[in-house]
Amino acid sequence: MASELNKKEMAASVAVMRDDVLQLTDDFVDVIRHFGKKGRSFFWANQKRLTNLFNVLRKDITKRSAIAYGKIAKTSRIAAQRSREQVKERPFVSVFSALAAGIVVGALIRRR
Repeated sequence: MASELNKKEMAASVAVMRDDVLQLTDDFVDVIRHFGKKGRSFFWANQKRLTNLFNVLRKDITKRSAIAYGKIAKTSRIAAQRSREQVKERPFVSVFSALAAGIVVGALIRRR
């Protein structure tokens, strides 16, 4: 359940960042179209500031991606550890569960 929330939060954050970048790009194109040569000179005059803004955005995306990756990796490790513990505590239940899953999957494949 927690990993689903993390995935949803991460997907929402990525969607917001993607929309922000697209809006920034559209705004920039509009400025250049609207001002023509003045827009080009505006770009060149503010190139350093715009480059810095893009670098900040890139760093933010990298940071958020690393945080999301860390959360997903931690959740995966916890799930794997819990699975190992369950197999150690109840080996017969684990074997019969795998057998049942194999029978169900086999039946589903045969139906095709």
